[in-house]
Amino acid sequence: MDLFHENFRNAEELAEPVGARVAGAIPSWLCGSLLRVGPGKFDLGDFALNHWLDGMAILYKFSIEGGKVTFRSKYLKSDAYKKACVASRPVFTEFGTHSFPDPCKNIFSRMFSNFDCHAMTDNASNNAFCVEDQVFVASETCFVRRVDPATLDTREKVDLNKLVSVNFASSHPLRDRHGATYNLGGSFTSGLKYHILRIPQCKDTRGGADPWNSARIVSTIPSSFRASFSYYHSFGMSEEYLIFLEQPLLVNTLKLATSQIKSRAMHDCMEWHPQEKVKFHLLRKSSGEAVKVKYMCDDPFFTFHHVNAYEVKDHLVVDIITYPSPEILDKFYLNKIRAQEFDVKDAPQLQRFILPLLADLQGMPEGEELVRLPGAKASAKIRKDSSGSPYVSLTPVDVGRPGFEMPVINPKHTGAPYRYVFGTGGYDMGSFKNSVCKVDVDSGRSQVWRGVEHQYPAEPAFVAAPDASAEDDGVVLVSVVDVRPDFPDFLLVLDARTMEELARAEVDGPVPNGLHGTFLPDRLYMDCPSFIISSSQGPVAKNTHTNRATLVTFASSPGTGSSRLAKFDLWHTRSASRVCKPYKVEAPLRCEMSDIFYRGHITENTIHSLARLNTILFPQGLNSATSRGPRPSGPRILPGRVRRRIPSPSRALGRWASPGRTAAKDVSKGERLRAGGIRGKGE
Repeated sequence: MDLFHENFRNAEELAEPVGARVAGAIPSWLCGSLLRVGPGKFDLGDFALNHWLDGMAILYKFSIEGGKVTFRSKYLKSDAYKKACVASRPVFTEFGTHSFPDPCKNIFSRMFSNFDCHAMTDNASNNAFCVEDQVFVASETCFVRRVDPATLDTREKVDLNKLVSVNFASSHPLRDRHGATYNLGGSFTSGLKYHILRIPQCKDTRGGADPWNSARIVSTIPSSFRASFSYYHSFGMSEEYLIFLEQPLLVNTLKLATSQIKSRAMHDCMEWHPQEKVKFHLLRKSSGEAVKVKYMCDDPFFTFHHVNAYEVKDHLVVDIITYPSPEILDKFYLNKIRAQEFDVKDAPQLQRFILPLLADLQGMPEGEELVRLPGAKASAKIRKDSSGSPYVSLTPVDVGRPGFEMPVINPKHTGAPYRYVFGTGGYDMGSFKNSVCKVDVDSGRSQVWRGVEHQYPAEPAFVAAPDASAEDDGVVLVSVVDVRPDFPDFLLVLDARTMEELARAEVDGPVPNGLHGTFLPDRLYMDCPSFIISSSQGPVAKNTHTNRATLVTFASSPGTGSSRLAKFDLWHTRSASRVCKPYKVEAPLRCEMSDIFYRGHITENTIHSLARLNTILFPQGLNSATSRGPRPSGPRILPGRVRRRIPSPSRALGRWASPGRTAAKDVSKGERLRAGGIRGKGE
């Protein structure tokens, strides 16, 4: 622990990509970017921020291609960052540091300022995630920032308060298999409420519109407390339900409303009420309706992260990382850390709750065990509260050893039964100290990669192999900080099945200690449950949501015999015009399409746009210049157009999703199309 405080020094920018030294062998199919964000600047001149979570956000990414790795990092140029650099003080209230007067405001503005949700911080240091084909970063206020995943440049700010009237929002949105994105928000200006936001799958990918503009509130839950609301960091989602936990760490709105006058930080407005039960709110995704049966855990706990949730045999399984209390928040005050006073008690624990899905509790005897799943150790029994109303009392079961956090799973199993969760020991000094771990949630057994004492792994990212046959078939990517002088930080690549090290990419320069992030694939491969492949007159991709079909031809990579997609042609359903002659067709297969365009769903309109552009996709490293075999040929439907590879998302997202595009008329009429900024000669 003697060098532990080095994790919390100011991070340095490396604005231009620098090459990393690779030891070992990175799988040839792995191509993309591990993008992460976290607190990076803690000292503003002679002023030190109070808490780790107050640090000014810094973005960084490892780009992987052809077995080589580059690294770059940039500070998020938020309003909070720019004003703090000018004032050498935080001008917006952060989690543990109250705001100081804005030097750009006059004395009258300062005198009459009170709590204003529009004046909350936009220091989005918490998470980087994708919504449709765009990348955003967020903290837990109403502000979200779009960023350029290629350059890490800061783009426009999105105000969710103006769009959907929420004052706070979770930084962990979830996307279901149908392409809709959900998030949890809260409001207090018109009563204390929690809200579920839904962003439907974009039906037109050609406009490059802000997906948040289509966000709508689909469900509202009133707070159980008269003058407080529960702190939340994430929420859960199964196939049919959304799960929100109202835990007893409460934000006192009276303190919050006077925080600027009283010089309070956000953490100063929080209160722990261990006498309160943890309430599990279930909402039906189909209607937004809240389930009337009350579910509660009698023993209080605190949580940051949901792991997963799924239904099985009229039960809802909910897995969560819990703490006995929110003392974890007190550990990360920088004055304690820098004084070598980091506390190591209250380790996190993965716990499983099982909720029997019941219509009502009328006539059911008190104390009866309601969990009927074979071999289940978690319990659910009917109790009565102080008013005599019945509720389902939940008792969880511990899964595996305590001490790991930052849980991630194979994203294809989100909301569905799963077996493995990956995480790290973080800064905990227990069983998973300096480790990356994999826990089997069925048996509780764990596999571990363990570094040396001064190496601190960040949140892992699981990347499935293109032809994966098992849930854990792929790699785990982890950014590792080594706080020893003259020892490099590095990107760690692990075999997800064995947790053995495959490679590491060492960086000459400091790597920040990030919180959360995402993997952005460069190469295009099919990944969308809404498309089903059959063999009727050649493979047919049928979009089950629009009930319209597009003929698709699949071909294998020459000489590989692989069943995964290598190339495909597109037919336009309206005109039945063939875009290109097919390659050799493989056997019919089932495939998915979610990781293309930053995991944004390919919609029917996207497919039609590609067809109109006379475009062939060349995933897995194939392109029109290097691919073997006969070149596709066919009628030039669009005069002056050229075949070209769709730009890889992390390099040319802006060109594909740029505003100002207009749709063409039916391609069979030979109309010119402006789409994706691609023009023919003479235009």
